[in-house]
Amino acid sequence: MERTYESAKALAGRAAGPLSSHLGAFVASLIEQQYAACVIHIKVRHALSFDRWLAKRRIGLAGLGEVHIERFQSRIRRVHRRIRVQTRQLERREVAHLLRFLRAQGVCPAAHVQTTAAEAMAARFEQHLQQQQGLAATTIERYRTVAEQFLEYRFGRGAVDLTVLRAADSTAFIRLQSQHLHPLERPRCALPASQARRRRDPCLSVAETQTRKSPCSSTHHSHGPTTTGRRAIRPRALARA
Repeated sequence: MERTYESAKALAGRAAGPLSSHLGAFVASLIEQQYAACVIHIKVRHALSFDRWLAKRRIGLAGLGEVHIERFQSRIRRVHRRIRVQTRQLERREVAHLLRFLRAQGVCPAAHVQTTAAEAMAARFEQHLQQQQGLAATTIERYRTVAEQFLEYRFGRGAVDLTVLRAADSTAFIRLQSQHLHPLERPRCALPASQARRRRDPCLSVAETQTRKSPCSSTHHSHGPTTTGRRAIRPRALARA
């Protein structure tokens, strides 16, 4: 299915649980915020999975909160295979985004959790990006998430003091995050140096191919230099002439 705004609306219409009457408005809000169609599709797919989980357990929206997201992520899947850390984090972020939308619409009760200093600083950073930088909503969301993770890594749940941050803090944070990334798949075998150069430079590959096709190869010097692209004259034919 082609990923367009219309197909995202159609996908949201498949909901049959407690979220069925709210996913259409959720998609409309995402379109208004200029989210890309492919991003909306990802958010809707996670929302549909959450909707099926809520319907199966007969959980309404009146008391929906973070505890249900925790239980949703700890569910047992039919296919027992390892779930990538990035997939788990993405699922939690998208469902939490949906929960914030439902709370803003007055469908779900407000959160009853204490806001940490890192979360408060990340919220101020998000407000700055919205009002001063004018970035896209997807970019702002990604920047806020990374900023909050970094502040929680450095300060935990304590007070945030930006004056004590050093370059070594960001380096250590990046190294820690890189441990959760899957390395790129290695090639099956190493390529010869000449073949690797041809892959990097297509023009070199064409030139070498033309040289191999020419009968006057650079490896034949017995009859003296010849013009590239012309047919060499044999000595016997020259004698008859």
